Amino acid sequence: MIYPVPFRAGHLRRMRLQAAQAVDQDRMEQWDLTMFEGPHSHTAMRDGEPVVCCGAVSLDAHYARLWAFLADGIRPRDFVAIHALARQFVAMLPFKRLDATVATDFTAGRRWLRSLGFVREDANGMAWYGHDGTPHALYALIKEGVL
Repeated sequence: MIYPVPFRAGHLRRMRLQAAQAVDQDRMEQWDLTMFEGPHSHTAMRDGEPVVCCGAVSLDAHYARLWAFLADGIRPRDFVAIHALARQFVAMLPFKRLDATVATDFTAGRRWLRSLGFVREDANGMAWYGHDGTPHALYALIKEGVL
């Protein structure tokens, strides 16, 4: 069963990341992951183990940048539950604009953002956006009824 808990830095350190994000695994040792802890950060757990860590970083009162790390080996039936939690998470955020970036060659990540209602805003990708030089696509969701 997949269930949410407040994000803690230790959750992310315990996860082995999916292949598309594996480049970040070693770099995390250098990061102060406590900076991601806060009221808009969550972990999806399965059997006491973290499978998704995600959150929103407020850039101003109406705008937040989303982040997410997914574990390697997430089962398809678990992803259905993870997707439902992601939809709830996005819906409850108090920001008018949400955005996220994803590597342009990460098809599954781009598809997931679109399935959550995000629309790609850049035409050709953002060159050299990832710390490893990968181009990223920028996706945004403007929430109706939120000021």
